[in-house]
Amino acid sequence: MLLIESFRYVDRNTTNHKLYKALIFTALVLLISDTLGRLDGRPDTVFPILNKTGNLILYIVNQLVPAFWLLYVGAQIYTDKKDLNKLGYIIIAVFVVNIALVIVTQFTGFYYYIDENNIYHRGRYNYVAYLLAAVPLIAAAAIAIYNRKNLEKKQFMALMLFPALPIACYIIQAFVYGLSLTTFGITIGLLIVYSDIQNRAIFTDYLTGVYNRMRLEIFLKEKVAYATPSKSFSAIMLDINNFKAINDKYGHDAGDEILKRAAKALRNCISRDDFLARFGGDEFVIVLDAATDNQLKNRVDSIVDCLTYYNSTAEERYQIEFSMGYKVYDAKAKLSVSDFERELDLLMYAHKQEMKKRPPKRPIIPLLINVFYSEYINSVPFHSADSILFLPIVFAL
Repeated sequence: MLLIESFRYVDRNTTNHKLYKALIFTALVLLISDTLGRLDGRPDTVFPILNKTGNLILYIVNQLVPAFWLLYVGAQIYTDKKDLNKLGYIIIAVFVVNIALVIVTQFTGFYYYIDENNIYHRGRYNYVAYLLAAVPLIAAAAIAIYNRKNLEKKQFMALMLFPALPIACYIIQAFVYGLSLTTFGITIGLLIVYSDIQNRAIFTDYLTGVYNRMRLEIFLKEKVAYATPSKSFSAIMLDINNFKAINDKYGHDAGDEILKRAAKALRNCISRDDFLARFGGDEFVIVLDAATDNQLKNRVDSIVDCLTYYNSTAEERYQIEFSMGYKVYDAKAKLSVSDFERELDLLMYAHKQEMKKRPPKRPIIPLLINVFYSEYINSVPFHSADSILFLPIVFAL
């Protein structure tokens, strides 16, 4: 069913989808080979051929699921194909070693052997197969943990749960002879990933990769419902200045590029507990757990520092400036989501008008004098030269 559903995805030609489809197909082959590998006994029938074939395929394919998973996680995080190629080297090395051991097994019983009565037995070094399968899974988990700042919470949990289930099944299966749980763990993991894919397909803005307006409305309704005077929340609405002029002058491709760069910069300038969505057009909304004006002001200042853009030196055709409106939600007033959004919009509009009255000035290049900004720069995983060129964006205040 998962394989059939995978052909219905809108983005079925993307690398992520192709890898997920490969995972499903490999899991299906694993399930079939595991079934064939359990046809013990009855040596006078076709069972011995099926048993040997099933176990041979099983021990080979068993390494492919972790391999495809490592590539899938890499594709979720890395934008540079060189980084994916590095993961490919790890996969090839492990796979070649495993293939060699599977061949050796047919003559020495390294992993397993099948006796004259067509009964399967574990070999002395059967645990090596599980260790080799665990290497890509552990590597994938380590990559996800290291880059967790760039992942949404639910996406991070999905990427962590998938390897955890097979590894747990490997451990149980190693100690309980005759019990086969690996395929079960992989199937449950695929269902978790499928749920995450579906969720992101529904609630993610296709262009920028952040949450869309629908998810924002649902999230704000939840925040409003649980807000109290002692435990409220805040929101920031941002608008890219002169966006229409940039579109008219440089074309829609340039406008799309600005939106993607702005979204990536904002995502890197907020914490994993913050919520970022594209409100519509060139507007974004950040929802934070800042319950007081002071907390909100401190967060805004941090974001402003992080978004400082080196317009004086960067070789860009255009600079990006934001207008913003921010406010702590007043739980006593019990504003509706639409009313709260309207207040944010008015504050943002007022800031935009104020900026228009100011004389234009060329932004000054700061020298990373700010501790927050220095820590931010050091924490950004530079996967490509592109990462540092557009990450900060000027806030002409």
